[in-house]
Amino acid sequence: MTVSDDQVGGRPLNRVPAGTAACLAAAEGLAFLALAVGQLVLGDARGPGFAVAAFFAVCAAGLLWCAAGVVRRQSWSRGPLVAAQLLLLAIAWSHRQPYPGWAAALAVTAAACLGLLLAPATGRRVNARPEPGRGPA
Repeated sequence: MTVSDDQVGGRPLNRVPAGTAACLAAAEGLAFLALAVGQLVLGDARGPGFAVAAFFAVCAAGLLWCAAGVVRRQSWSRGPLVAAQLLLLAIAWSHRQPYPGWAAALAVTAAACLGLLLAPATGRRVNARPEPGRGPA
């Protein structure tokens, strides 16, 4: 019996929670990238406007990098994504009065991503290592 990249100890690994969490985190990263571009194009590209755009771009890069890490089954990638989702939930809570629609969308996305990241199937998939000599790491 051959152990593939999607099996450890003969057990199949469920990809759905990890893949969905990675897609949600990547969507959040792309949203931050859009905010960065929007800040440069529509906002003031000098001084504080540039700093805000740079901050959004760094957030986008971090989310996209960690989402790619989840797809590649790198165990380090879950921690920063969990922290980011908790921060996004706090941001959604603080913006519930002035922007209720945006806050609700952000809260639902962050909560779904957080739940998927903390799902046991995601942990098994990200932390699983094939048996020595049986398939790629």
